[in-house]
Amino acid sequence: MVLIISDRENNIRSDGNPNLVIFDGPCKVKTYKEGPYVILLLGARVEEDGRLSGYDYLFEELLLTLEVIAVIATEKSQKLAEICSRYHVPLIEVG
Repeated sequence: MVLIISDRENNIRSDGNPNLVIFDGPCKVKTYKEGPYVILLLGARVEEDGRLSGYDYLFEELLLTLEVIAVIATEKSQKLAEICSRYHVPLIEVG
């Protein structure tokens, strides 16, 4: 499955495909289906304190809660690279 996290300025919509999940806040993470996820960060950043930009939520919590097999990011972040490395999750930075 693909979990899409945007910077809140982008209005992301899904066609209802059950394999696409739009992150709209930390409250629903525990309700996501089990299975492997690729996290796509569209304009969202992981700040130096580890929080997702625009959210009061630590990115690391996603890696602890979900089975994440890869992260794709459109914004470079040294902190994101450190977190992915710590959890042995491949990181692809685009842009």
